Amino acid sequence: MNWNRHKIYIIAEIGGNFTTWEQAAALVDAAKECGVDAVKLQTYRAETLSSKKAVFDMENTGVTSQYDLFDAYAIGEDLHRRIFTYAKQRGLDIFSSPSHQSDVDMLERLGCDAYKTGSDDAVNLPLLRYIAALGKPVIYASGMCTLDEVRRSVDVMLAQGNRQIAILHAITAYPTHPEDVNLRAIHTLQEAARRGDYQLFKQYTAMVDNEESVRNLRGLMEFNYVKKPVPLAEVESVEKIVTRFKTGAMSYGSISKEAHETLAVAMNHLHGKSNTGEGGEEEERLATCGSSEDKCSAIKQVASGRFGVTSRYLISAQEIQIKMAQGAKPGEGGHLPGSKVYPWIAKTR
Repeated sequence: MNWNRHKIYIIAEIGGNFTTWEQAAALVDAAKECGVDAVKLQTYRAETLSSKKAVFDMENTGVTSQYDLFDAYAIGEDLHRRIFTYAKQRGLDIFSSPSHQSDVDMLERLGCDAYKTGSDDAVNLPLLRYIAALGKPVIYASGMCTLDEVRRSVDVMLAQGNRQIAILHAITAYPTHPEDVNLRAIHTLQEAARRGDYQLFKQYTAMVDNEESVRNLRGLMEFNYVKKPVPLAEVESVEKIVTRFKTGAMSYGSISKEAHETLAVAMNHLHGKSNTGEGGEEEERLATCGSSEDKCSAIKQVASGRFGVTSRYLISAQEIQIKMAQGAKPGEGGHLPGSKVYPWIAKTR
């Protein structure tokens, strides 16, 4: 492949923009002339992708049948093979976004270099598992996902032994207008964390909070403010409000030792409550309870009496959460892929 970790890897999306060999070859030629590293197709069949009753209602399509649109632009294996051969002759990498396991099987017969998954399959765990098991690079589109959904999908792929995963910042707007891309938010957050710069962090939050253009559901909502506001003197102080703050339950192991401890210290300074999750907590941290660097989480979770649950763990809690059933996720939950079980995690669990 043309990938080099020391330079930007540029991919030209040509899928869904042609129906004939002549159109496809022209797009490959144009991509080559632009100096890209790879071209990407979209591999699907209408019957495995869409209901005949489903419709699109987008700026670039208007209201139209999803099934008819996909059926019109679906390309068969013979045309796929010609494009794959031609792109490689032109010195380009070529891969595709499959929508079904049968699409993956066809792409494997053609020698597909890598795979890109669409945002519509971001939580399609069986498909992600099937693709990741091939051991090839995967570009995972995360449009419309929560962080927990991204984490779960990535863990499923890592569990197949595949660590060649790139997470794509996806807008899920078609077409995407430049003012909505907001790529600077990624860099701004990274720099704010590296420098410990609060003002730079505020720039990041301003980017994320800007809802002037519709990017998600909350951008469609407006607050119905009361006509007579509550006097500020009657509102609780910041110091009192933060005492009711609680972190989400993130298991020790699902996030790093440093992140887990930092959350506990921060919440204890605020007199709020951090939550251990179901991964237990180190004995050494329990001993810091009440100190200036208190790393003991106030909320302790119990999941089937496992994962680090000891008598000392329980009596150090201000609040105990007992999980009676793992209805939110398949299986028993709390399990980690082997690559994340560091010695200190294994000891605690």
